[in-house]
Amino acid sequence: MNNKYVLIGTGVIVILLMGYTFMNGTNEDINETKLNKMDNPNTTGISFKMIDLLGNEYRLSDYKGVPVLIHFMAVSCGGEYTRLNDNQLEQLKIICENLCEEEKVTIFTVLVSTCETTDLSLLYDMYNITWVLGNDYQDNKLDIVEKFSECAPEDGMIILLDQELSIKDVKKESIIADELIDEIIQMES
Repeated sequence: MNNKYVLIGTGVIVILLMGYTFMNGTNEDINETKLNKMDNPNTTGISFKMIDLLGNEYRLSDYKGVPVLIHFMAVSCGGEYTRLNDNQLEQLKIICENLCEEEKVTIFTVLVSTCETTDLSLLYDMYNITWVLGNDYQDNKLDIVEKFSECAPEDGMIILLDQELSIKDVKKESIIADELIDEIIQMES
């Protein structure tokens, strides 16, 4: 019986995230269009606020001047998530250990979990998360996912924002911490 609910919950999350992809065209169209828009200086100032799992409120605009990583992560009703997200969290942990304390980067993990009974706080301990972790669906809306709909957020995707909070890069596959650290450090110059 539990497996049925896990499958249904996972299906709902995947459909919600994929809906943005289909509404905005194919990944190739999106990537080409969005990367071209990234060169446009008018694509600045994406804004959102998020309440983390501890009840603290964070506003993206408070981090202007610092590169920001935004990680989108679907979590099923049973607390399951993909191997891609397991990799992303492990790599984000390495990035944060190297850059967060020196305030060279800020990281948000935006969870999408539609089940109120899923204990998302377990992720803090499992990955020793010291960055912002919150559920976008906490208010029964996908506000943050919608703000980035032009990038067609997918499960496991990471968006790199520059110091002006403009989209600099979109990572839809497994990241490697050292490569992303180099990319962030190069943004300083």
